[in-house]
Amino acid sequence: MSGADNFVADAAKVFETEASALLAVRARLGDSFSEAVRALLTAPTKVVFMGVGKSGLVAEKIASSLRSVGMPAVYVSAAEAAHGDLGVYGVGDPTVMVSKSGGSSELLKVVPSLKALESTIVAIVGKAASPVAEVADIVLNAEVDAEADPLGLVPTSSTTAALVMGDALVAATMQARSFTREQFASNHPGGMLGRSLTITVDRVMHPTDKVAVVSAGTAMTRVVEAMSERNLGCAVVVDRNARMLGVITDGDVRRALRVGEDVREMSAESVMTKNPIATRPDALLIDAVRLMEQRESQIAVLPVIDDSNLLLGVLRLHDILRLEVS
Repeated sequence: MSGADNFVADAAKVFETEASALLAVRARLGDSFSEAVRALLTAPTKVVFMGVGKSGLVAEKIASSLRSVGMPAVYVSAAEAAHGDLGVYGVGDPTVMVSKSGGSSELLKVVPSLKALESTIVAIVGKAASPVAEVADIVLNAEVDAEADPLGLVPTSSTTAALVMGDALVAATMQARSFTREQFASNHPGGMLGRSLTITVDRVMHPTDKVAVVSAGTAMTRVVEAMSERNLGCAVVVDRNARMLGVITDGDVRRALRVGEDVREMSAESVMTKNPIATRPDALLIDAVRLMEQRESQIAVLPVIDDSNLLLGVLRLHDILRLEVS
C-alpha cells in the first residue's frame, strides 16, 4: 500500500487535472453561453433539466441551485421522461440536457416530444461532436482531455466541468436579474444562511453587561474567574473609558499555561490578543461569519464595538449556529 505522502501526491494530481480541465472549458466559452442564459431567462414557466447516471446527478444539482436563486427549475430523469414525466412541461419551457458522452439513448428518445412542446434544448456535453449536440439548439462544450482518476475512466473532470458550467449559468442569470441578498434570504427562511443575510449582529450578540470585562492590569486569576462567571469563552480588556484594548479567549489561557510561566503572576495585558478583529452592531451575520473564518485558525468570538472602539458586546459563532435549530 502506498504511504501517506503518496496519497497526498495522488490527490494533488486530481486537483491539477481538474483545474486544467476547467481552464480549457473556460477558454471555449462564447456566444452559445449567452444564448443559453437568454433561453433560461425567457422560460415561460420553468427550466427542465435532464440527465442519466452521474450526469443526471449534476443536472439535478444545477436545477436545485437555480431554484435557490428564485428561478423555477425541475429535474426529470431522462429514463422516466418518456414514461409520463414529460407532463411537467409547459409549452416553450427550455430543456437543459447534461451528458458526458452526448450519446444517451434516453435523452435522444424524448427529443421529438420536446420539439413538439417547442422546448429550446440546451446541451451541456462532454463531446461536441455527438448525437445530443446535433439535436440541440444550443451547445455548451464541456469536453475534457482526461478524467482525473488513475484509470481515466471514472467521471471526475467531466462531471466537474459540467457542474461548473451549470454554476456559471446560475451566476449569469442572477446577474441578469439583479438578484439580491434579500431575495436569496426569502428563499431560505428555515436555514442559518438565509437568516444570516437579514439578521444583524446586535440581534444576536451578548451585551456588555453579560460579558467578562477586565482592565489591562487585572490579574489572570481574576480574569479566569470572570470568564467562568460569564461563561462566554472570553474576556474583553478595556481602558478606563470602556474602549477595547484586546481579547482573552479560552485558547489564550491554555497557550499561556503551556508556556510554563506562573499564570497567577500574569496580567490580562500580557495574555490578551491586542487589536483583535471586531465587528459593528449593524453588520449582517453573514459578514461577521466571514470575519471569523478568514483567519488561518477560525476564531469563535468577535467583540462588537462602535466607531469609537467602545465595547458594545460580544458575538459568538456558537450563537450564530444555534439559529439553525431555533
